[in-house]
Amino acid sequence: MVRAVFFILVGFALAFMVSTAASQDSDSRQRFRAVNPDSSLAGYRNPTIAGPGSAEGTLEFDSQEKKSQKGILPVRLMAPWYAKKAQINERYGLQFGLNYQLVYAWASAGITPESETQSASGVVNIPISWTPIGRNSRNKGTFTIAFENRHVYGFDVSPQNLAFETGTILPTAVKFGDVPFRVLVMHYYQALFDGRFGFVVGKIAADDYFSHHQLMHPFLNYLGFGSIISPSGNWINPGFGIAAGVAIKQQFFIKAGLLDADGDPFNNSEVFDFGNDFWDGRFTSIVEAGWAPSHDERYAKRAAITAWHTDPHDSFEEGYGVAFAGNWTVGERWVPILLAGASNGKGISVLAERTLTLGLGYNFAHHDVFGSSFNWTRPPGGLRDQYTTELYYRFYLSERMAFTPNIQWVINPSLNTAESSMIYLQIRARFDV
Repeated sequence: MVRAVFFILVGFALAFMVSTAASQDSDSRQRFRAVNPDSSLAGYRNPTIAGPGSAEGTLEFDSQEKKSQKGILPVRLMAPWYAKKAQINERYGLQFGLNYQLVYAWASAGITPESETQSASGVVNIPISWTPIGRNSRNKGTFTIAFENRHVYGFDVSPQNLAFETGTILPTAVKFGDVPFRVLVMHYYQALFDGRFGFVVGKIAADDYFSHHQLMHPFLNYLGFGSIISPSGNWINPGFGIAAGVAIKQQFFIKAGLLDADGDPFNNSEVFDFGNDFWDGRFTSIVEAGWAPSHDERYAKRAAITAWHTDPHDSFEEGYGVAFAGNWTVGERWVPILLAGASNGKGISVLAERTLTLGLGYNFAHHDVFGSSFNWTRPPGGLRDQYTTELYYRFYLSERMAFTPNIQWVINPSLNTAESSMIYLQIRARFDV
């Protein structure tokens, strides 16, 4: 059913855009800034249908000027490097970056006395984007690739899996796992009809395009799964797929995707692993409808409802559910967030039958950010309801070096009934060039 809706929406989008392209107002001049209204040192702009956690969103954020209040590394030392990046982008349409982040995590208790309660890991991420078509128009054609390696420092369990080792149903350090070097995503995006319709094909991640909010990037903001995205969704690993989006009267949008049922398993040394299910006819299908004031404000102010369906495959039953994600930036500083979802509890990545998250972020000057959230999760399988509060503060010691202390208080950890509550303390460091 959802798959049929996907093809119907794509057909509708094309027909709609052909019939209304001439009448739509396309003059949206206000540039979107992911956090504060700072300048882009390298001139990177990525007006695609992807969210802030994508490779495109990362490139745009990392190119922004960040004038640290602490001032350990003067901004002028990086100016020649970003001037060169801007020159390469202007001449060839080539954007590139390099970022490295590491996390140390500590938990107050384990499920058993033998359980690990500490971990540390690092992630190197290399996003690259090349626009060979329409660089000076809204109908850009862009090829994007991101390489990534996730590695653990001296522990038997990664910070991401420390949650299951100690008792919480929701990972407390999303993406900080143990994954061999690989092509994380690799896809081509084409915008059409003055940028109001676009499609992407290749190795893509579902959460890059659906059910996102402004502070969801785990390398930059929240670390806990329940604060990042609805745990009731089947947010599969990147795999082969196609997604498309259309803007209606500029404020309303519809997106749909057809992806590999599971995606890259992340457990082998294959650099190019696009998943094993798409060409066998087993899919995860996603449809999203939402509203944002304009495309330039698509991260800062938005609300969207998402429906998903995963075909039965291997040992997994048919899964389906709905999710809501919304945030609204107030006065460029306050960012209230609402996430909610419901599912039948089936799917490789589904961690909740019902869930609700209330969050609030505050953007300080110079890209410092404070975030807080409260999540309620009802897991599948009759496990007890879990409640999680998360607090973090990201501050810049220099223009390209950020640190983030993070604390999560878990009440009634679903996998550790011996504990009434648990504390997770984490510190994240990030460097980008």
